Amino acid sequence: FAGDGQRKVQVGYVVEAPIWKTSYRMVLADKEKPYLQGWAMVENPTDEDWAGVKMALVSGRPISFKMDLYNPLYINRPTVEPELFASLRPVTYRGGFGKENEERQALKDAVDGVEKSKKLQEQVRGRSEGLGGPAGKAAPAFDRNAFQGNDQDAKHARDLAAELGRRPNLGVAGNAATAGALGDFFQYTIDHPVTLGRQKSAMLPIVGKEVEGQKVSIYNQGVQKTHPLLGLKFKNTSGAHLNQGPITVFEGSVYAGDTRVLDVQPNEERLVSYAIDLGTEVDPQVGPGTQKITSVKAVRGIVTTKTKLTEEKKYRIINRSQTDRTLLIEHANRTNQQFKIIDTEKPVEDTPDVYRFQTAVKTGETKTFTVKEEKEIANSVTLTNNSDDTIRYFINLAEASPELKQQLTQALKVKESWDFSRRELTQVISDLQRLNQDQDRIRKNLRETPKEAEVYATYLKKLSDQEKEIDTLTAKQKKLMDDEFKARKKYDDYLANIGD
Repeated sequence: FAGDGQRKVQVGYVVEAPIWKTSYRMVLADKEKPYLQGWAMVENPTDEDWAGVKMALVSGRPISFKMDLYNPLYINRPTVEPELFASLRPVTYRGGFGKENEERQALKDAVDGVEKSKKLQEQVRGRSEGLGGPAGKAAPAFDRNAFQGNDQDAKHARDLAAELGRRPNLGVAGNAATAGALGDFFQYTIDHPVTLGRQKSAMLPIVGKEVEGQKVSIYNQGVQKTHPLLGLKFKNTSGAHLNQGPITVFEGSVYAGDTRVLDVQPNEERLVSYAIDLGTEVDPQVGPGTQKITSVKAVRGIVTTKTKLTEEKKYRIINRSQTDRTLLIEHANRTNQQFKIIDTEKPVEDTPDVYRFQTAVKTGETKTFTVKEEKEIANSVTLTNNSDDTIRYFINLAEASPELKQQLTQALKVKESWDFSRRELTQVISDLQRLNQDQDRIRKNLRETPKEAEVYATYLKKLSDQEKEIDTLTAKQKKLMDDEFKARKKYDDYLANIGD
């Protein structure tokens, strides 16, 4: 330490401890609210007994990591490569403004005197309440023997240790624990000192309250195709955060099944299922889908049709049990596929994966619950790249406007000129190919026929006549190619300007 003279130093530390776990019991009754009991399972993995330890259990999921601060670190000079590539360096994030200066000032005030040390106590309180460790770890309070100093400093150390067990005055969550919020974390402060031997574990009650709930049957075709699951839709009215863990369910004094729950915030509703409902049967049936064109629009030669696709699914339900059932049907949520619910009762709840529809089924009743969904599909067709049949298809659509039908009909008339030019050009090309093949045959015969033969002169005359015919057809082909190009351009330009 810098400076002269002696001073008293207080040292505190945090010890790593195992994550504390939770287990619950849910008791269901016909005329009473469900009763929820919860226990925290803590462990003492150390080689020292815990005697009269003040304990707080903190739930949350802070980011935690290990860093080597013991071994010396050296910064190596990087090897510079010739301009070949540039790589990214790991990203780090700086802290917020002001907090570092506040902590330094708090430490300075603690050194200045006992009176100013109260401010340090407020700063340390937040840390002592977090001694449960990351992700719900449990840890004992500060070791009182770790503090050395005069009577006043020793009293201050005892006050700090007592902070861990102080009740936050937020209401009792159970017979042995008090629940309180710590920003984004939640704390259970054990009301009585805990004594736990080394290498031992204990179950500490943290919650014991009635909660709001309703017995339901939950049907999901992907979980059980025939039968729903017996379950409970409960609201966490205990006032405490419920850590994830298993739940053992009792109906009265009879074991009903086991389930598991994820983290539940205060006043949050959650579904749990614990057994198969053999008294209720569900038969899912996919109905016939329908497609109907709702509109036809054309813009610059591109025709866009909008088609409404409707799908239907029926759930046939039979309740053979001796009690009425409230059935929750989990139906796939396909909003990412642009499907929306129509002509169906509004779901009581929806998640990113499923809609939940609720329906009452009396004992012995058979009923059908229908879910209808629809989506709109848009298809675009470029007329210049399609045949006459495509144009006639749009002309015959009842959803097409009279103006569009008239333009498409006129387009077919314009196309007749192009079709005529193409047919003429095709015929000329065919005649030229025929003449060329015939000339090849005549030239072959001339090579094998004596010049004195009478037929030799006939071949020469025929070859000469065909040359004149080829010249005529070649000129006609050139003209027809020009006409065909103009006719096609006229047709394409007309199609490109079609619109309604």
